[in-house]
Amino acid sequence: MAYRPDAINGIVLDRRRYLAPLQWGPVVGGRNVFQGEIERAYREVGMEVDHIDDYTIHHSMGGEIHCGTNAVRMVAEPWWRK
Repeated sequence: MAYRPDAINGIVLDRRRYLAPLQWGPVVGGRNVFQGEIERAYREVGMEVDHIDDYTIHHSMGGEIHCGTNAVRMVAEPWWRK
């Protein structure tokens, strides 16, 4: 089992948005270094990243966000930002 959630195992919501597992990386200057690099990499291909804490519901059981769903869907409202 991985020590921390793997950012690649999230969900592509649409052509511009990616929902990634929350990274539990080192915080430097008030910013999570791993999350910052993930956001930078996706931004380079024109996508924005939101992070969701899936540690308890997926990661601790050996999976990540993408393991909790296999559906193709339209996302009308950003429920993860509430």
